[in-house]
Amino acid sequence: MADYLNTPVLTGIVEADQTMFRESFKGQRKIAKRPVRKRGNDNKKGAKSVPVLVARDRSAGEADFVLKHFTLKNVEQHLLPLLSRDIVLYIDAHLTFETLTRKHHLKHKVLNASAGERVKASVFHIQGVNNYHLRLKGWIQRFHGVATEYLPHYLGWFRWFDKHSSKISQPANFMADFVKADSFQHLIRT
Repeated sequence: MADYLNTPVLTGIVEADQTMFRESFKGQRKIAKRPVRKRGNDNKKGAKSVPVLVARDRSAGEADFVLKHFTLKNVEQHLLPLLSRDIVLYIDAHLTFETLTRKHHLKHKVLNASAGERVKASVFHIQGVNNYHLRLKGWIQRFHGVATEYLPHYLGWFRWFDKHSSKISQPANFMADFVKADSFQHLIRT
C-alpha cells in the first residue's frame, strides 16, 4: 500500500528531508539482542532511531521511505528513480544530500537549519516537507508509537488520509482505491 501511494515522478521544485522515528518492537513476543529498558529516567540518548526519507514537490506529489540507515546508497536507491531531469532539489545541509547532488549533478539549493536559515529569497525553503513531518508525527502519536516493522504501512495509510482530507471518506473508498480492476472480475459498490 505504501509503495502504491508514492508519487511515481517528482517534478519541478522538490523538497527532501529526513525525519526520525524511535525504533519500536511493539507487539513482538521475542525480542532478540535488545538490552532491558531501564525505567525511571527517560533517557532518549540511548534510543535507536529509524530514518524516514520524505520528498515532496510543490504540486503535492509526495513519497516517503523507511530506511535502515540514512546512507548515500539507500538515498540513491529510493530517491533517484523518482526525480525527473528538470528538478531543483531543496535540501538541508546533511552531508548525504550534498554528496548525492554532487555525484549525480543535480541542481540544488542548500538550507542550513542549524544556522537558523529557514528561507532563501522567499522561494527557497523546505517548509512543505517539514510541515509534512509535523502532520505525520502528530498522526502517528495517536497510536502511542508503532512497530518499526509496520511503519511503512502507517506511512501509506497517512498519505492516503492526507490526500483525501478534503472530503469525508468511508472505509469503502479506502478499499476501492486499492482494489485493482484486473484482480477481480466485478467490483460492485453497494
